[in-house]
Amino acid sequence: NPSATAGKYLVLTMDFSDVDEKDVHRSFTDSVNASISKFSKKYRKAGLLHEAVAINDKSFASSLSRMASAVRLSGHKLSLIVDEADSFSNRLFLQVSHEKGLGDAGYNAFLQRGVSTLRHFGRVVKSESSNCIERMFFTGVLPVAWSTDSLNTVKNLTDDPAFQQTLGFKSSDIDELLALRFPAMDPEERAKHLAAIHRTCNGYRRSSSQVEALYNPQGVWFYLDQLEDMGDQMVPHIDPNVLPPVPDEVVAFLVRQAEATYSPVCLMDETIPYEPLHGFSTADLFDERRQPQALLSMAHYLGYLTVQYPKDEARGDMLVAPNEEMRSEFTDSVLRSLPELYQSWAFTAMAKNVPEAVAVKDAFDAYLTGIPPKCA
Repeated sequence: NPSATAGKYLVLTMDFSDVDEKDVHRSFTDSVNASISKFSKKYRKAGLLHEAVAINDKSFASSLSRMASAVRLSGHKLSLIVDEADSFSNRLFLQVSHEKGLGDAGYNAFLQRGVSTLRHFGRVVKSESSNCIERMFFTGVLPVAWSTDSLNTVKNLTDDPAFQQTLGFKSSDIDELLALRFPAMDPEERAKHLAAIHRTCNGYRRSSSQVEALYNPQGVWFYLDQLEDMGDQMVPHIDPNVLPPVPDEVVAFLVRQAEATYSPVCLMDETIPYEPLHGFSTADLFDERRQPQALLSMAHYLGYLTVQYPKDEARGDMLVAPNEEMRSEFTDSVLRSLPELYQSWAFTAMAKNVPEAVAVKDAFDAYLTGIPPKCA
């Protein structure tokens, strides 16, 4: 079912996941230029560009402007698609916050070492949107911190009710996938796997008005692939989104910052009052006034916490861990973030002849759940 505008645009695709946060400007320039070069060769060969785009190796802005001119001269309009738009800025954020903290020093470093480059890109794209770039679509995990003079007209569709049910699998999708991939599976076996997938992949909501929780698609595919490859011998399911090294750093960051505002217990077992920030971006994490709710917004966007359903009419929107896997990941991160306390508990447990490491962890978890949460 093609739209009315199908085939009416030249399409420029970019992917910022390969941008190196250690040398953002150079790496970003190379990435943009590589995309423009590929675009130029493709449409020049197809006869849709009258001339090849002259790449400026030192300036992505210059290359973008030259490409826009070539497209206009050829009588066409452009559709721009940028995948992983926030990838390198998120990695840079974690690095800067660890080195400089979340004060002015951290924010200045965040801007100088990479986000200013992304905002410059936004300004160039915005300037060309009036006469060349007619459509733009950006994908990412967290909203990009565009400046007011950059791509401030970009609309975040994540929280749009029209799209909420498209951001994951529904229960009916899981039933259908199991039936298609394992047609010989008996009803009892299917019910067992449905319960396991529900326990580890389900629970995601963007708002309290979203009745049906969604399943994490990547986690579901991982589970089904493991089941197909290994059958009854499949390894315990682990969502790829929380595997080390990068996602583990995100959880560690959330727990480390939460200790100043919320008890770590809140991130595992309790409900947290939540007021979604309008126009949230990573830059809000450096703003002392917005930081507590920005921290929760970050955890919500990343899928580590989700909105509780039904809504608590007395307390308003609340955040909870979406499933067992996320709660377990936070528990493990708390253990790593409080090593002295953990070691003390480990010593006590061993002195009491607790033989298994899992028992030590259980004992420590029991201790954590006895800490009164600050978020109540």
